[in-house]
Amino acid sequence: MADRALYRVGVVAATSRRVLPDLRRHLQGIDLLLHAGGFGSPEAMAGLEAIAPLRAVIGQQDYLLWGDRFPEIDTFSVGPARVLLTHLAGRPPQLLPPLRDRMAADPPDLVVDGQGDRAEATWIGGILFVTPGPADPGPGPLRATAIRLDIESRARITAHVLDLSARNLPTPPPTPRPG
Repeated sequence: MADRALYRVGVVAATSRRVLPDLRRHLQGIDLLLHAGGFGSPEAMAGLEAIAPLRAVIGQQDYLLWGDRFPEIDTFSVGPARVLLTHLAGRPPQLLPPLRDRMAADPPDLVVDGQGDRAEATWIGGILFVTPGPADPGPGPLRATAIRLDIESRARITAHVLDLSARNLPTPPPTPRPG
């Protein structure tokens, strides 16, 4: 990505069967879409690729359809920020061994984890841990969520939780870095 002052990045997981219209609306104009696993159908994948350039990892149910196309864990840069993208990280500070090893070798500024039933963004030890929650949870009590990141520098990443459900539940305020 070219150098500039602000990068807008969408973060989703568990798109399952479709891309909700509100996801397209909330992520309009982003520079990059990160998918943390749980693609579901080829139709959902096509819908995601129509939103923005896509960078993704596979979740446990993605191996047959997408295992040849996407890795399990990916590390890359978005502007000045180092990103580690995975479907399953564990819960900080108890991260899974493959992630701990990778983070020790190449410390990220942002860790995106696709395994979670609600959207969360938490700073721990100078690293922003983000879980987007399910973008298409299907029927039941879970709400459809995603996250939009504003990346200005390695230390200035702001996470905005996006409510994609029709239930209009309150959405938490943005999560900037403390201090």
